[in-house]
Amino acid sequence: MIAGAPDTAPKRMTPTTSYELYRKRSSDWMIVSAFDEREAAVSAAESLLETYPRAVVKVVAERYDTFSGETVGVVVYRNDLKDLPRQPSPASQAVRPRRLPQPTAAKPKPENKRVLLVSILVTVISGTTFAALFGSIRYISRFLG
Repeated sequence: MIAGAPDTAPKRMTPTTSYELYRKRSSDWMIVSAFDEREAAVSAAESLLETYPRAVVKVVAERYDTFSGETVGVVVYRNDLKDLPRQPSPASQAVRPRRLPQPTAAKPKPENKRVLLVSILVTVISGTTFAALFGSIRYISRFLG
């Protein structure tokens, strides 16, 4: 580098780290607050758990590299409901009367389409045959007499 010339080479800056406190609501994670120090974030998470003992929280260390523009997150503290002792709800402790199964009425089975079609066909053919026979007898009786 030449003395007195401006430095044009890109400078590599140190990565910055922040700590984010998240709380789980339903199935989504919501950010509660952000901190510059890990101890402060973990302390806030534990304080939140004292206030809401059934809450699910995590602290994520977000490391941002200003040179590459990349962010990497690592979970540094987390509790889960599976780690907490199960407390039965008051509704589950209540004695509920047992419902007996109700008898169901027998449902008629739907007729087979083939049987229905054959029945209709027999009715039409027999009706046509009867009409033809009756017409023939009437014609013969007029012819003979």
